[in-house]
Amino acid sequence: MYINYQFQPWLKDRLRKLPRIYASVTELIRQTKQAMQSYSSSMMHKWVQENGEVSGRTAFDCAKMGDKTATAVVEKYIQYVSYGLIAILNIFQPSKILIGGGISKEEEIICSTHSENMSMQVITINIEKRQK
Repeated sequence: MYINYQFQPWLKDRLRKLPRIYASVTELIRQTKQAMQSYSSSMMHKWVQENGEVSGRTAFDCAKMGDKTATAVVEKYIQYVSYGLIAILNIFQPSKILIGGGISKEEEIICSTHSENMSMQVITINIEKRQK
């Protein structure tokens, strides 16, 4: 999400006080690098040597290979994405949400990680029509 502060300067100070936006690829990369610094035995180090640099794929690929550190990064990231989706579902009640980009290729991990958690947090509004 991009916010043009030129037209809303008051918003800049308020947003600075908020926590980072955790459901972005930039934040995923930051969390991956942080996990790599903390756990030198992670497979993610070998992945980076073979592929050149940390990317949005690093943690996902290593999690698929069974790396526990990468799995923890992915689970946390999916949790943050879930929070965003829950907010969209609760506010707008759409019948579908389309997800694009690289994360859309990770359907198996996404669905298995937080689908149950998401369904429990979505508020379903049923409006009963009263017959007169």
